[in-house]
Amino acid sequence: MRTLLLTLLPLFAFGQNTTLAVSDSIHVGLVGVVNDTIVSPSDTLVQSTQAFYANGGRLYLYVAQIAGGQFRAVSDAVETNVFKFNDPTLIRAWHLYEIDNWITGATGTNYGGYSFSGSGPYTCTLSVSGDTWTGSASTQTDALGLAFYHFLIDPDFETYLQ
Repeated sequence: MRTLLLTLLPLFAFGQNTTLAVSDSIHVGLVGVVNDTIVSPSDTLVQSTQAFYANGGRLYLYVAQIAGGQFRAVSDAVETNVFKFNDPTLIRAWHLYEIDNWITGATGTNYGGYSFSGSGPYTCTLSVSGDTWTGSASTQTDALGLAFYHFLIDPDFETYLQ
């Protein structure tokens, strides 16, 4: 089973994540709204089974909590590593569906969904309460990530939350 998991891990854990640059933008947006809204500080931290960037942009997957406020993570490119939960240099990588779930949870019935246009680069239009934000990138995940970032930094962000 271990061999099968490690063989399939790159397919499940590392496909369609936001790039480091887009992930960092989302992180900055989330940190900016944590103090002013109902957004939880835990939304900016790496949590169980999430992918994240560390060590100069290397992508890891959180797999197990260990003692001492630490967790073990694996990468498809380097050996397993151990990180501290409170390490502020770790940047969560977002999957398309994680972004969608986060927005749905925060905005409830105000969420109008998202759509893509183009065939690379892609433009994503995100809709909440009839207002829209866009992001353009070479992948759909990054395009949605940038639209999400623009939503987070909107001066009226709080008014969209439920």
